Order: sequence, then structure tokens, then C-alpha cells
Amino acid sequence: MPGGSLGDVRGRKHLFLIGLTTFALCGLVAATGTRPETVVVARPVQGAGAGLVNSQVIGTLQDVFQGLNRARARGLYAVTGGVAAALGPALGGALVALCGPDTGWRLCLLLSAPCGAVTLWLAARRLPPPRRIAASGRPDVRGPACVGP
Repeated sequence: MPGGSLGDVRGRKHLFLIGLTTFALCGLVAATGTRPETVVVARPVQGAGAGLVNSQVIGTLQDVFQGLNRARARGLYAVTGGVAAALGPALGGALVALCGPDTGWRLCLLLSAPCGAVTLWLAARRLPPPRRIAASGRPDVRGPACVGP
């Protein structure tokens, strides 16, 4: 949640790239880690990177598209998320079944590295230049406090 307001203040492109880099690198660290503690630490940080990416995507769709094009872009984003949520666990399970439990889960986590690298390259080239939407540099503390535990 704080990622959205950070994007408003700092610009979305750089935060998207930082979040995606964090996501991909932590997936790589978790997949190649030799100790359980490595996975336990890397996965939540990977999730934080994903949260930063998601908030920048939503904000970018809002900034770049207007009217009917905005509705279409948000609809395509929702459909993509739904398809990923439906296929991801099944494909991950198939990978684990095919490669075995010791290697399969590592391969699932390793997929974030090449996908992240391609997405980083495309995002660096294609996302609009960063621009600040909000003037205030103060972080939103009330918003996360309202939705937190």
C-alpha cells in the first residue's frame, strides 16, 4: 500500500524497476539457497518487491490511459492476473511432479529470474519517464495503519 503513494511522490518507473529487480533477485536467492533460513528471509522480501511492482502498475495504468482505453487496460490487467492465478499453481505443481520435490520448487522460484530480466529490459525501454503526481514528500502512515493487523 505505501508503494502507491511513494510512486505518486517519487515517480513510478524507478520504483517499478526497483521492485522488479528485488522480486527477481530474491527469487534467485531463495531458489539457490542452501539453508532454510535463506528461503524464509528471501520470500517475504520478494513479496515486498512484488507489492511495489503491483502498486506502480496500477498507478501507471491510471496515469497513462484515459476513458475507455483505461477501462480496457485495467480489464486486461485483471484478466492477466486471473489467468496467472489459475494456471500458476497447476503449472508449478506439474513442474514439481516432473522434476521431483527437491528440484521442482527451486525451478518454480528460478522462473522469476529470466521473466524478470525480460520485463526489466522492456520496462526500462517502454515505460513512460518518471513524473511526480503528488507534491508532498511525507509518507502515508494512516493508510497502512488502517489496513494492518
